[in-house]
Amino acid sequence: MPQADGLVEFVDEDVLPGERYGYRLAVASQGSERTLGETWLTIPAAAFALFPVQPNPVSGRDLSVSFSVPTPGRATIEMFDVSGRRVASRELSAAAGRHTEQFAEGRALPSGVYMVRLTQAGRSATRRVCVL
Repeated sequence: MPQADGLVEFVDEDVLPGERYGYRLAVASQGSERTLGETWLTIPAAAFALFPVQPNPVSGRDLSVSFSVPTPGRATIEMFDVSGRRVASRELSAAAGRHTEQFAEGRALPSGVYMVRLTQAGRSATRRVCVL
């Protein structure tokens, strides 16, 4: 349904990184349908990224770690305290694309500042999180 300004928006939630998709707009008017031009899009391949930890600061057990990897394979998420001690670690078998992991695993973390690190195929990224 067009918006008040005449714009039509379509969101395709099923696209995959690196794939190519074609779209066409069909308009129905007075009982007939007219097909308009075709547009082709290539979805960019996923990049290696560790997104800001949510929520931050966090209280309790609800630490979500979102990340993106460009290739399928093993990835590791680790959490370190300010002294550099590893307090949690999880190995994943991740498909290419964006992922979100619940990281506290149902246990309350002691209050403090922590570093969360994502590692895959020789790359790493780090984010800071505060636990209240």
